[in-house]
Amino acid sequence: MQRILSASKDTYITNKIINNTFRATDANVGQAGTLDLFKIHGESKLSGSSEDQTEISRLLLHFDTSPVSRMQSDAKIDINDSTFKCFVKLHDVYGGQTTPENFNLILFPLSKSFDEGSGYDVSSFRDVTSVNFVTASVTSGVPNLWNTAGAQKSGSLGSENIDIIVSGNLSGIMGPAALMGGAFFLGQRYNPLNPKAVNYNPNLQQEINFAGSKGYITNNPGTGLMQYGPGSVLAGQNVASMFGTNSYLGQLEKKKDYFENRLAKGKNINQSKYAQTLDEISEAKGFNKKKTTGPTYGPHRGDQGNNNNNNTSSNTSSSKGSSIGSGHSGSGYQGRSGSHHYKKGGIASL
Repeated sequence: MQRILSASKDTYITNKIINNTFRATDANVGQAGTLDLFKIHGESKLSGSSEDQTEISRLLLHFDTSPVSRMQSDAKIDINDSTFKCFVKLHDVYGGQTTPENFNLILFPLSKSFDEGSGYDVSSFRDVTSVNFVTASVTSGVPNLWNTAGAQKSGSLGSENIDIIVSGNLSGIMGPAALMGGAFFLGQRYNPLNPKAVNYNPNLQQEINFAGSKGYITNNPGTGLMQYGPGSVLAGQNVASMFGTNSYLGQLEKKKDYFENRLAKGKNINQSKYAQTLDEISEAKGFNKKKTTGPTYGPHRGDQGNNNNNNTSSNTSSSKGSSIGSGHSGSGYQGRSGSHHYKKGGIASL
């Protein structure tokens, strides 16, 4: 099976020197016909500078992964299967010019969202709006700046005040509500979906799938971590952590215990939240009864998931391998001084 996803928005940002006078760091080219990728040395010089100048661009791509999320929740694919693969594919627009070869491109997940923008001037770069080399987006008139111009502030997944993610496990903790963007990194030693982790919970993936299918999981916009959303009584709590429960049903049971402990002491509780907690527990347990295969829900106990290969059958017994393919619309052309141009839209999958 293959599924081709086109980019829902794409553009590029640049610090190109214009007329040897200024850099186009505030220019937007969101509606340009190509994605122009380049690194140019010594072609232009800013007035008053005797040093060689470097001009760069960075491509920005955004994909709507909800179709893949639905396929995961409908059990049509298994993103944890070893045969599941995703590709991003760019195509040259060839215009007869000499093109470079034997070069590498690096794809980084973004930690910030960006506006595609309405600019299209790729000659004089006169369209000033976001996104650009300095500003990622504008919300209610307030600019959201890149932490470092050019979206170059890097760090680990879940870190604050970064632009791109250069380390972390993007394939570990994924549910229907959070494919790619909502996954987060605890390290293999503390990834509760990793059978060799010290806090492994063999039931967590199934719980994530269920809670995600109910719309109970969202992403924290500040950290990118998966957390329970306003539809759940667990709203605001992280789905997984290094030393926490790491179980949807387990966290619900703790919530129920909290209310019942207060009742036992004659203290007031929020009755509606208590009722909601009981409803969610009943719902989760009822869902589990409908499952004829796979692990059961419940807080992880130390004797359930030993960190060896004898307890990994739930990860391999019912694998549904699929390959997310790649596609494009159009091609690209090679510009002078080592610039590459890629046709806008239709760039691969995830």
